[in-house]
Amino acid sequence: MGVALFVNIEPTWAHGTLSSPASRVYSCFLEGPESPTSAACQYAVSVGGTQPLYDWNEVNIGDANGRHRELIPDGKLCSANRAKYAAFDTPRADWPATVVQSGDYTFKFAATAPHPGYFELYITKDGYDPTQPLKWSDLEQFAVVSDPPLVNGAYEFQATIPARTGRHVIYAIWQRTDSPEAFYACSDVVFQASGGGEPAPTVTPTPDAGVCSAPAWNAAVAYVGGDVVSHNGHEWRAKWWTRGEEPGTTGQWGVWEDLGACSGGTAPTPIPPTATPSATSTPVPPTATPQPTNTPVPPTATPQPTSTPVPPTATPQPTSTPVPPTPTPGGVCSAPAWDANAVYTSGDVVSHNGHEWRAKWWTQGEEPGTTGQWGVWEDLGPCSVGSTPTPVSPTATPTATPIQTPSPTPTNMAPQAFLPLILQSKPQTPTPTATGTPVSPTATPTPTPTATSTPASPTATPTPTPTPTATPTVPPSSDYIVVGYYPSWGVYDSDYHVMDIDASKLTHINYAFANISNDGRCVLGDPYADVDKFYPGDSWDAGALRGSFNQLRLLKEQYPHLKVLISIGGWTWSGKFSDVALTDASRQAFVQSCIDLFIKGEFGGSYGTHPGIFDGIDIDWEYPVEGGLTPGRPEDKQNYTLLLAEFRNQLDALSAQTGQPYLLTIAGGAGPTIINNMELAQMQQYLDFINIMTYDFHGDWENVTNFNAPLYYSPNDPSEDPINFNVHAAVQNYINAGVPREKLVLGLPFYGRSWTEVSPGPNGDGLYQPAGRVGPGTWENGMLDYADIVANYEPTYQKFFHPQAQVPWLFNGTTFITYDDPDTIVRKVQYLKAEGLRGAMFWELSEDVRGVPAPPTSLLYTLHEALQSP
Repeated sequence: MGVALFVNIEPTWAHGTLSSPASRVYSCFLEGPESPTSAACQYAVSVGGTQPLYDWNEVNIGDANGRHRELIPDGKLCSANRAKYAAFDTPRADWPATVVQSGDYTFKFAATAPHPGYFELYITKDGYDPTQPLKWSDLEQFAVVSDPPLVNGAYEFQATIPARTGRHVIYAIWQRTDSPEAFYACSDVVFQASGGGEPAPTVTPTPDAGVCSAPAWNAAVAYVGGDVVSHNGHEWRAKWWTRGEEPGTTGQWGVWEDLGACSGGTAPTPIPPTATPSATSTPVPPTATPQPTNTPVPPTATPQPTSTPVPPTATPQPTSTPVPPTPTPGGVCSAPAWDANAVYTSGDVVSHNGHEWRAKWWTQGEEPGTTGQWGVWEDLGPCSVGSTPTPVSPTATPTATPIQTPSPTPTNMAPQAFLPLILQSKPQTPTPTATGTPVSPTATPTPTPTATSTPASPTATPTPTPTPTATPTVPPSSDYIVVGYYPSWGVYDSDYHVMDIDASKLTHINYAFANISNDGRCVLGDPYADVDKFYPGDSWDAGALRGSFNQLRLLKEQYPHLKVLISIGGWTWSGKFSDVALTDASRQAFVQSCIDLFIKGEFGGSYGTHPGIFDGIDIDWEYPVEGGLTPGRPEDKQNYTLLLAEFRNQLDALSAQTGQPYLLTIAGGAGPTIINNMELAQMQQYLDFINIMTYDFHGDWENVTNFNAPLYYSPNDPSEDPINFNVHAAVQNYINAGVPREKLVLGLPFYGRSWTEVSPGPNGDGLYQPAGRVGPGTWENGMLDYADIVANYEPTYQKFFHPQAQVPWLFNGTTFITYDDPDTIVRKVQYLKAEGLRGAMFWELSEDVRGVPAPPTSLLYTLHEALQSP
């Protein structure tokens, strides 16, 4: 599944926020999402639930590209105009604040992963009123810092804070330069008087001695070097990253430094954020509690904390002097060599100076052998001939940048043209100018000589006019399969989770996507979404599984009939297929890694082993030989067959051990050139079925309007190869290439495509007419979710139906939208039944009208009902 039109793919995981001075959302997270202590944070939870606090590092805009003032209106600066964080825009004078002084300050920005970029720092002007909405005109810029160093998981940089008195806001923007993505943070500060001026509010000392001011230690929270907690009447400072290690139990050389018994009410000094000792990041008591001015929205689901990189500081390590290991003569290191520029996470294994090393936690640039006994690298010993370490997770694993959910009211949604993982996820784009030898379909529907568009009748009974070419034995309705792709990035702003899937109407879910590492092995596509995101009922215990994978496990328990496959590749991540398929050795190693990771569930590290989540593997290679984002090789045609044979052999060998059959499927392109670049007759013998991506025949990469997924050929179609670029022709080409009908699954788009500045043309309907530019989109220009179309475009556009192509379209005089509606779904189901096909597949679940059970207005509901009907 993929879109060829978008570039600047950024498969990375880049989240973060200001940790010193702490941003609003981060401060509330540190108070504890389930029971915050301050009135402001309690209010934020009452409005938006706990999820925004757990996702403190996601206040971002995916396609900002420096357009901050354009995309974020006044009053929405702290949320970056994202509804999820709207509560933090509320004007009030009691947000948790950090005490600062004017002058030099060490800013810290807790970052999940490093990226090139720059920080813009602003501060509110004199006279700022915290009880009024924050506006751009309230701010003045005081620093711009490019590419600061990453120290213990946080960017650190010096800047001079201008002179102010009283309460203010420091506003930070982190604009990445390797991506349009930007992150935003509002940090409330109170200025401590220095030689004059109004003194800042201070914490009132607690009269009872022995009261701890630091937050209580929480076994579920991750702490990093410099964090201060209270426990058993003492305060403790973390020396490095830790979670679950109780203060007072780790000994002199352990992670916690005992700061002594708590003293009455005075705040601890968790390592001052500035060079001036008095700037101690002391929480400030509320000065006023205004009533909330906005209407609370229902709270979201309540997950638990993710990894919490609280602002780390340089903490002296144990005094033992590490000695770099001496290379062992004759030892062969199997692990990849350590790379100072690479990011490693817990469980990753590297080789360096003749030894192999395992990362204990997130790290970059810390050389193995130099961090000491208590450092990030665990020495696994000298390399030995043939030793094979078990790397747990990929280096610099990509993730998903968040996408937004369409509103049910008509809106002009901003495109997200550079979303990192969206591009690999969208449906495939057959090469519009395919030059391969067309395989003539066995039958072509007889068209009406002059096709004229007619307004669509919503109650028309769908009846395909062409006669099927064969009369196969049609399986009973209960035997049809329904395959829905679920995108891993659905957990972000799209807010579509595994628990939102109506699995009663599916037989298979294909989870998109897994990636391929540079060394030719299967790796997680988005570790956070896949195995780490916390949902209610999840556990932080070692070996516990979280994320969407655990939700899939629970979904399968609820729906025992359901099969789940991991889909590998997609448009963005197909570039390594040609390499892993190249030799017998590369094929064996790659296949084994995929089976170990996904079928055996060997996730490694703190995630443990969890077999049984995935029932098989779906290969989405876009595309062998040519036509993909990365050029292939001529030998890909044969090597694809050999790769599938290796998958089948290893899956069958595992089945012999477990007694469990495993599925193997592919997503296949629909264009004739793509079809001709596969040995389909040979490939199919290793496959349970083939999902044909019968959509994206036309789109905004062309400058003439046309249909996204026409069922049949239209004689008036002006495109280069109209006979082959339709659903019926693609199906017949697969059959003629040697694939049994019962192994073919028909692809359906749950989205549409659009053009604008379109000429009405002689019929006034915009069809087959020149377009000036790409049309509107839900997440990116030119592509619209079905839910968006039905809510925001159908009500105001004129709807047409094409009698030959058997699909509808919308036109409003300038904008043309092609899509599949419920009527089209019924027609295509009738077609697949008449052709004796195995069932239907669609891209993708989050684009449909949502609900559990699926509402009657959804395409999934229509598909299910049509397959069940005679």
